[in-house]
Amino acid sequence: MDDVATTYVARHDPNGSDAAPIDDLLAGFPSDPAVLDVGCGDGARTLANLTAGSVGLDVSRRGLAPAGEIRGLEDY
Repeated sequence: MDDVATTYVARHDPNGSDAAPIDDLLAGFPSDPAVLDVGCGDGARTLANLTAGSVGLDVSRRGLAPAGEIRGLEDY
């Protein structure tokens, strides 16, 4: 699983075209919703596109490393 996460992070553009559906999804929620992003991968979508109270969850610790680094977390 961690090998897949490493490849994904290396090839993934956090501002890519697959981020557009998130705006459509959020339009149906009340303002400032807390969202649980299950299978968030590197957390780029959660951090870049969701509200501050949102949480990203993934089975790959290596995949979550970029999100932890961005947030300055030692344990994630």
